[in-house]
Amino acid sequence: MNITKNYGFILIIIICSVALLSVVAGSTSASSSAMISTSGTVSYSSTPTPSPTATPTPTPSPTPTPTQSPGRGGGGGGSTPTPTPTPPSGPNLASMPPATFWSVTDSSGWGWGNSLTTGYLDYPVSYGGQSDVLEMLPNNPQYTGGATSVANQGYCGCEEDGPWTPISPGDTLYFSAWIWISPSTCGETSLAGIIGCDAYNGKRICEIDNVNGVGTPDITNGVYLSSSAVTMLPWGTGGWKQLSFTWTVPSTLEADGCGGNSYGTMQTPSAFIPWIGLEVFRTGESGTMWVYGTVITISK
Repeated sequence: MNITKNYGFILIIIICSVALLSVVAGSTSASSSAMISTSGTVSYSSTPTPSPTATPTPTPSPTPTPTQSPGRGGGGGGSTPTPTPTPPSGPNLASMPPATFWSVTDSSGWGWGNSLTTGYLDYPVSYGGQSDVLEMLPNNPQYTGGATSVANQGYCGCEEDGPWTPISPGDTLYFSAWIWISPSTCGETSLAGIIGCDAYNGKRICEIDNVNGVGTPDITNGVYLSSSAVTMLPWGTGGWKQLSFTWTVPSTLEADGCGGNSYGTMQTPSAFIPWIGLEVFRTGESGTMWVYGTVITISK
């Protein structure tokens, strides 16, 4: 019997057993940190860094819709007007009620309380949350007008005039009014609400219209102001809208030939008559215009 050979064989068996145990232990350790894909590729994974939780953006609260008060006679509803811009200094000459200013009747019969305006001008009425409102209806037979006057091109509207009021060159006139106009009853799409004044020096000189907030003569160098340039309000305003303008009285004005002074002559203004108009260009219209919060000031 060869003892040395047997010991060598046993030693080989022991070495192989130890190697086998190392392989098994290594395989077990690797299984906790590696993944084997179906293609045989080994990929190692790591613990992912958690994504930060996004802070939600707060949803803004909706702006509340202003509460409207019911209108008069089933019409509209009222909304609070935007605050009136601060006018030039001076007392308000045109505060409601009309009896203190707007009821004055001129020679043409324009005026609240005049027999020609009965049924077309009414005060006071309540409308749009206001109780001191002047109501104006179209188709006044007195409102016929002429082709050369911007404000009088409508042939069946309505007008309310103020009194003859003194002014001097260099004065600044401010005129504003809150106006609400119903939708047209006959599909009218033209503009309807207008304010302005006529300049005088004993006789009418010309008309002063509102062009983007600036009082503008209706004639310059023999050319009449285009009606499309005049700032007006449309039918169906849906609430109170303000018209306003400022006019600095010049030393002379060109006469438009529609009131006593010869066409084209230069005249010095010494007075004005303010007016509020509802322009209508077709018969059968029965829409309504309401006027509230008129302001006229004169700054020296």
